[in-house]
Amino acid sequence: MRLLTRRALLALGVAGGGALVAHRAFSKPRDLPLEPVAVEVRATPIARFRVGADDTRFGHLEFRGGLLLTSPFSGFGGISAFTLDASGRTFLAVTDASVLLRGTLETEGDRPVGLSGVMAAALRDDTGQLLATQGREDSESIAIAPEGIYIGLETVNEIWLYPA
Repeated sequence: MRLLTRRALLALGVAGGGALVAHRAFSKPRDLPLEPVAVEVRATPIARFRVGADDTRFGHLEFRGGLLLTSPFSGFGGISAFTLDASGRTFLAVTDASVLLRGTLETEGDRPVGLSGVMAAALRDDTGQLLATQGREDSESIAIAPEGIYIGLETVNEIWLYPA
């Protein structure tokens, strides 16, 4: 049996560590709340659309600010879709892991500055099973309609309606 050299062991360690980091970065969250739970979300305002540039107009669109969002809740992240109600304050969002987020968009004037009252709950099917445990975790779109909330799932090319 041939012993591994120190260089080979180091290479294996780096490769293994890299695989672990990549798996963690691209894996779905472990916390998929069955019932709505309060989630702490920290927001850092983004003042410029492009670093080092003061551009604010892009055709008919005007950039008014953005938010860098972080949370200690491991089920948070990968926001695929974000929509506001008619008041422009209450939001619904959906994540790649099929977690529905609801809360309030905080603003100063016309600029977003944070999120408050954020609640999270995993999306379920009509039998109460989590979508994420069925290979249906890649939620990518959300639309609010009079009859309810539509969620688009990318991997399986499905649209689900959650009645109002």
